[in-house]
Amino acid sequence: MSDRAQKRADWWIPWVFVGGFLVVLTANVILVVFAATSWTGLETDDAYRKGVSYNVALAAARAQDQLGWQSSIVLTAGAGERAVLEVSLADKNGAPLYGAKVSALFVRPTHTGSDLTVEMRELERGRYQAEVDLPLAGLWDVKVAARRDGKAFQATQRVVAER
Repeated sequence: MSDRAQKRADWWIPWVFVGGFLVVLTANVILVVFAATSWTGLETDDAYRKGVSYNVALAAARAQDQLGWQSSIVLTAGAGERAVLEVSLADKNGAPLYGAKVSALFVRPTHTGSDLTVEMRELERGRYQAEVDLPLAGLWDVKVAARRDGKAFQATQRVVAER
């Protein structure tokens, strides 16, 4: 085979390398665009201040442990988008804690901007309830805060809101 025929027969070989680089470049561009547009924006606000006050948080946790208060947090789906949150509070002996001011903060662990706070009403001694319209189905962290007689209690539980 002559040199000229040899050149015509393997003209496509350099284009295989060019095509391979184009495939890699296209994949990288797609991944960069996806990474830049799918960031949920989760970050810690005031990270330095929260880090410095860590010892205060530890002291509050020890004080709460000494109280011995217990909680039960249940989220049940209602009609449509409405859900019902029920919280039961008891002291260290199991007696119901009544007359407390109770609120719940719903935090979406995967997206910012959906958090909401609800005030709870006491249904009966030690049992509190609130109706809440959650904007999204799925995982939520419920942070319950209760105050009674100058004592504070906090409990967190991950729940699933279904539609």
